Amino acid sequence: MKTSCSLALVSTLLLSVSMDAQTPLHHQADLKVLFIGNSHTYVNDMPKLFADEALKDNVRCDVVMLTLGGWHLAQHVKEPQIRFNIQNGHYNYVVLQEYTHPFGPEQSMHEAVAKLGEWIKAAGSTPVMYMTWAKKGHPEQQGELTNAYTSCAKEINALLAPVGVEWWKLLAENPSLELYRSDGEHASLRFHPRRHHHLEDDQTRLLGKKEIIKRDFRNNRLRSPRKFSGLAA
Repeated sequence: MKTSCSLALVSTLLLSVSMDAQTPLHHQADLKVLFIGNSHTYVNDMPKLFADEALKDNVRCDVVMLTLGGWHLAQHVKEPQIRFNIQNGHYNYVVLQEYTHPFGPEQSMHEAVAKLGEWIKAAGSTPVMYMTWAKKGHPEQQGELTNAYTSCAKEINALLAPVGVEWWKLLAENPSLELYRSDGEHASLRFHPRRHHHLEDDQTRLLGKKEIIKRDFRNNRLRSPRKFSGLAA
């Protein structure tokens, strides 16, 4: 399967925050992860890509996806199946992804994340904020997304996967890369960084962060969005 740099990046960052090396991982399903969002989660089947990346580290994941195209988290909160799955799914992690293009209203996102975070914590799971990226040709819009996801993560003490930040870093360093689909919003599957030797240093840099984050996890230092964002930035 061809995996885009963007999708490999989000899978790697999400996997990084979900692997606590202090917990033995040798059962049939080592991790259960629930993804809640919209097309930025289901296009290219992100949960399966996440599970595939985890399997490379000998971690077996059961993944569940509750997504609808164009939906906000505020809409998901109103759906009974969302709360039911969070409360009864026995998930290790619940990944939250907000509507992106166009982004907003931010206050609605904060309110929805607060409620979802309450349910997730009550179920004994860990919330993860999956930060998306701005529309093609509009890097100036990333700041609003970054601030919103970071503040939401702090408010509910969630882990933060700053994919949008790394997305624009990679584009700045390699402007010829095509990370987008033709719509200029969703991630493309056409680019595979491991097939491009001139990007070997970039791939090493991105994937190397996983080992840094995992090491910090073992040392019990990965406990706040600020620390995780700093490591991944």
